[in-house]
Amino acid sequence: MRTVSHHVTKIALALAVVASSLAVTASPATAAAGSVPSFGRSIEGFAPYQPQRACSRTATKGAVRLSRWLLARYRGSSSSGIMRACSAGGTSEHKDGRAFDWHVDYRSSRGRAQGLAFLKLARATDRYGNRDAVARRMGIMYIIWNDRIYSASRGFAPRAYVHPACRGKALSRCSSTLRHRDHMHISLGWAGARAVTSFWDGTVAGVGAAPHVATVKPRVAPKPKPKPKPKTKPAPKPIWPPVLDQRKYPVASLSVSPRSSAGTRTSFSLKAGTTYRLVATGYYRFGAGSRLADAACSWHRLDDAGWDRQAEETTATSRLKLTVNGATGWSSPRGSCDEQSHAYVWDYRPSTTGPVTFRVDDGNRSDDAGTLVVRVLRAGASTATYRTTLPNLSAEPAVEPMERVGTRLRGAESLTVTPAGARSTTYLAEGRRYLVRVSGTWTAGDGVEVDAECSKTPAGQWLRRRSADPLHPTADFYDLYLNGQDLRWDHGCSPTHEYGYVYEPEADGNARFAVWDTTYGDDTGSMKVDLYSLGHHGW
Repeated sequence: MRTVSHHVTKIALALAVVASSLAVTASPATAAAGSVPSFGRSIEGFAPYQPQRACSRTATKGAVRLSRWLLARYRGSSSSGIMRACSAGGTSEHKDGRAFDWHVDYRSSRGRAQGLAFLKLARATDRYGNRDAVARRMGIMYIIWNDRIYSASRGFAPRAYVHPACRGKALSRCSSTLRHRDHMHISLGWAGARAVTSFWDGTVAGVGAAPHVATVKPRVAPKPKPKPKPKTKPAPKPIWPPVLDQRKYPVASLSVSPRSSAGTRTSFSLKAGTTYRLVATGYYRFGAGSRLADAACSWHRLDDAGWDRQAEETTATSRLKLTVNGATGWSSPRGSCDEQSHAYVWDYRPSTTGPVTFRVDDGNRSDDAGTLVVRVLRAGASTATYRTTLPNLSAEPAVEPMERVGTRLRGAESLTVTPAGARSTTYLAEGRRYLVRVSGTWTAGDGVEVDAECSKTPAGQWLRRRSADPLHPTADFYDLYLNGQDLRWDHGCSPTHEYGYVYEPEADGNARFAVWDTTYGDDTGSMKVDLYSLGHHGW
């Protein structure tokens, strides 16, 4: 079938940046400035977000070493500083010495090449399959450059960044400094700031906590205590239920229903101080529409976040998550949220011996449906084979046999198209070209506003791509189809919600319009479509 054309020709721009890498076999302690040490398989996780809480007058060791390393590796670049005055407004890791502003101007060819080279190096996958290996080993928390932010908490995936002072106005009216075009901002987590990560001292670090100042109280000499009389130790009580025998049961599985307020209690005990690897798979619905969640994340319906750790319309950090004895600590090697497998891992170490309870934190369970599956494995066991089985993606509007009803379109015809579809009363002739003009908006479920090409959530922005199915978040729903073809538009979203297409049918037949959606029962509104025969429209 022929593809649908448009009058405007797309111009492809390509930017190739070639960055050389240095192979170093020396230990991290003796590696030359600007070089990349060699590493083993073990690696840090993604640094969590640790905002500035207090002020400091001195730069951290990790920030100083990072600045020297960048200036040595990328000759000709310069420093825009580490520290910032505590009196300056707003929260910033510059105030506690953990952020470095690297002067690489995106508008200059050299600055752009150096910045892109570092991003490519930091986000590259190493030979062991570890994503974003150098960034994780440096302890980088996030990077901001050229209107983009790369956060460790989101797997360093690039996202649009707008400084708070620039919101509500065109980016062209915002300074290059606030847009981070004339420099790259790099913030470190506390492990990286202390330079105790594998990139700086060769050892794999944990998260690291912010420093705190303890209050020193005067020391008072304790009064001598009378010696207690020896007591007979009681016989230890038997543990019930028995501790899980992982030699006999290397994998213990249990199901968790989100509808149960009591949760699921294990029929065995876990031993205090022993590490168990927990794996959670599955998803559940907590209401109608696209209200979906898994063990660690939930789908955002009201904004453009997609799958996110923080549930909407609440500040509670555990809401909609799967908890273990009231706590949550799930992680994923695929980033903050696992949108593909919905599989999460927790190396859980109980503080007391006894059974544990798995429970979904949801204040309204009456409309919950689905099941989460938890497996208790040995410490360090492989989890690569555990994933969630997902339903198939709903089919796009199909190409139906052409029907030829009525007379041939010779001038123009207007029709109203609902999301469920519509058919023209005149037919289009094979080989002729037609102009299709679409205007108006309609409303999908969860308050999503839609036109022929773009859509907007209640608290989001107009976007070209949006999924109506959280289990297939990369699918492009809501587009307008003509006779089974997605009408292609090569520009951004129209502020007037008006679009134009040129269509040439391969056979005589009426024009059938349809919208791709998962369900049409909650759709309201319609679009106006005007069909013109270009031979009678001056084209």
